[in-house]
Amino acid sequence: MELLQAEKRAFKYDHPDYNVRMVYPYTSHEIVPENQSYLVIIAIEEGCSLSSGSRKIVLKAGSSMLLRLHTNTVRITSKHSNSCCLILLYRDSYLQQMDISEQNIVAINEAILNAGKISDETSLITYVKATDLLRMKVNSLLLPAFYKSKSLFILSTLMDAVQPKVLPDKLELRESDVEKISQVKLLIENNLHETYTIHQLAKEVGTNVQYLKQHFKSYYGLTIFNFVLKCKMQRAQHLLKDRRLTISFIGNQLGYKHASHFTAAFKKFFGYVPNSLRYLLIMAYDELAAILEMGLV
Repeated sequence: MELLQAEKRAFKYDHPDYNVRMVYPYTSHEIVPENQSYLVIIAIEEGCSLSSGSRKIVLKAGSSMLLRLHTNTVRITSKHSNSCCLILLYRDSYLQQMDISEQNIVAINEAILNAGKISDETSLITYVKATDLLRMKVNSLLLPAFYKSKSLFILSTLMDAVQPKVLPDKLELRESDVEKISQVKLLIENNLHETYTIHQLAKEVGTNVQYLKQHFKSYYGLTIFNFVLKCKMQRAQHLLKDRRLTISFIGNQLGYKHASHFTAAFKKFFGYVPNSLRYLLIMAYDELAAILEMGLV
């Protein structure tokens, strides 16, 4: 298996069983599988695309993909000034470290071939682990162990996500019920600065609290509380890219009266404080600016 560099790049890690690459703006990578392998792509920013044969996919920021490679060459391209993505290429020998039986490997491979879009929840988990990889200092003595643990977590999480799940039967919702919970969803998404109670939301759409909680969870797969939190944290990630906005201002825009409350919620959700993500983004943009200034891309 060969990972070809089509353009210069500034981030890579190589191991006999797997490779890690960062596709920076205006660069591309071709992956030519000599043997069967697994490819994970995590879009850090919007604008990367994947092409293989006649298939072409534009990757949404924060999304993840898991592919089983056979013979087709895969090309990943970044054509925009801020677009970038992390790619991890796993050889079949890597699965020996995961204590997975041959029978289960066959089932996993079948599930990958038949899998649809990776859920936003799973993509968010792998996105966080990807940013952990980018924050790691290259001179760390524990670099091999760090990369092994993070790459193992990412692959395991995605493999689990594509497995067929035995789900409880969904409630048979009437059209009027679906309309009400859709209104609640839009109300939340368009008013993240508000802190609604479930009673207030139920009153807004003309239903009772119990029905709203039950129907919302059944239809969207998340409780109202977890949906609100997910929306606020995703919005926070977007706002943190603007260096002019203070942590206090961002927290206020998302309905937090105190910056400390916002920071605590952000850390609980992602595992690190907002300033850590902002520092990572600033370093990435500064590194990109230096690369562009030196004419390396």
